[in-house]
Amino acid sequence: LRAAPFHITRLACSDVEAAEGRLRLNAQLTGSFDGAPVQADARLQLGGATPAVEANLRLSGFAVDRARIDLPTGFESLRATLDVRATYASQTTPPRQALQLDARLTEPRLGGASGMELSARSIALPGMVINLLQHRIDLGAVALDAPALSLALTADGLVLPLPATSGAGTSAWVVRSGAVE
Repeated sequence: LRAAPFHITRLACSDVEAAEGRLRLNAQLTGSFDGAPVQADARLQLGGATPAVEANLRLSGFAVDRARIDLPTGFESLRATLDVRATYASQTTPPRQALQLDARLTEPRLGGASGMELSARSIALPGMVINLLQHRIDLGAVALDAPALSLALTADGLVLPLPATSGAGTSAWVVRSGAVE
């Protein structure tokens, strides 16, 4: 991964209240993340007995490629356009710190050795949840529109889309999905 510029073109705060070691405010933001438009709003309550953050963010037309994301072994190229709506709430019942996403990748292409490619017209993940406390990512239902898989047949045999690994490392995060259609 690389650093990416986040530019704020407008930041407005309202209903600001600071008293007794506590700060409350509402904020709205517009700007861009690495050239893609961003809109966000947040309600913050910092300090006091019940600190809480509620935030919503919308990112549109973000170009995803190999320069922005490190690829797993065996993959050589990546491109897609990402549109995402994200909601974060720190004060929920039961208590959790979760980021809820409604994401859509348009024209995703993931290429590998010898011409292998995974692609689709779009991939929608309308119910993704990232639980920051439990290190879990639940992709929810995954909707594939016009998926395509190109495999390569070489002198060494069929090149599969995912490279075979042995003794793979462990991750502190767990990723699961619902139905893939």
